[in-house]
Amino acid sequence: MDIKISVKTLGKSFLVPILFNSILIPIIVIMVAKTQNEYNLLFSANVMTQMFTPFLGSFVVFTYMSKYIDTRGNEIYFVVNKNKSSEILKLYCIYIITNTFWFIVYSCLNKKFALEWVHIIILTFFYMVATYFLCFWFKSVSLASIPIFLYTIYSIVGLEAFNSKLSYYECCGVTGETIVSKYFYFIVAAFFLLIVGKRLNNSFEKYNE
Repeated sequence: MDIKISVKTLGKSFLVPILFNSILIPIIVIMVAKTQNEYNLLFSANVMTQMFTPFLGSFVVFTYMSKYIDTRGNEIYFVVNKNKSSEILKLYCIYIITNTFWFIVYSCLNKKFALEWVHIIILTFFYMVATYFLCFWFKSVSLASIPIFLYTIYSIVGLEAFNSKLSYYECCGVTGETIVSKYFYFIVAAFFLLIVGKRLNNSFEKYNE
């Protein structure tokens, strides 16, 4: 299954992340850039991208996986490529590429934002792989969305104060040291979930044979 088919499978749902990441968020950031100081520009870009970009990566996976898990007669979707891990990685690459342009623009407005792009790339990978894992763990897209949503709320609304190591939200941006010391573990966790998710995917495949 090539990239065109992967995107085609998402249908119009693929436009939702584009609407937020490439239209709504840039409009808000540009408006702030014209009316506020440099700190508020960086803060608004940080808040908006951390709130929406990783979660919308999960939305892409939810939409894609719903056809394989929640749809009746889903056996036909396993004919071309039974294990979906490679498709999730393709969708991740597509998602990152489609969002790179505006992060370059943000970085030009404030050089500190270049590290935030690295932060978002790691978070999005973690989110999309975790979604893949949860979909096969629960065998339901609806149930898989619950922990993803709760973790997002946990990180954003201030509950991270109870355990900042588990939260991904960085209100003041990230540093190179933070990327290495904290988000290295997010990468490790993501690869672990990818491996386990792939095994759960194989088990689900055998169940549908």
